[in-house]
Amino acid sequence: MISQVIVTCANGTKAAILSVEDPCPNGQKMVTKTIELIETSDLSIASLTTAEAAQIWGVAFTTVMFCWLFSKSVGAVINMMR
Repeated sequence: MISQVIVTCANGTKAAILSVEDPCPNGQKMVTKTIELIETSDLSIASLTTAEAAQIWGVAFTTVMFCWLFSKSVGAVINMMR
């Protein structure tokens, strides 16, 4: 992990004496925050096999086809009722 310090604006009163120009609007003050950045080597992402990708694609395709056929059927029933 990489630690970085960032400067942000937060609600509060500004300091009377600043050694740097204050970029925050009125009614806000500069504050520092430390954030932790995750390196890509720290991530544990499981690799997707071809079989799993095929299953995901199959479910997505089947869902789209079902929605299309359902909408087509509803449209046909509405047209018959007119």
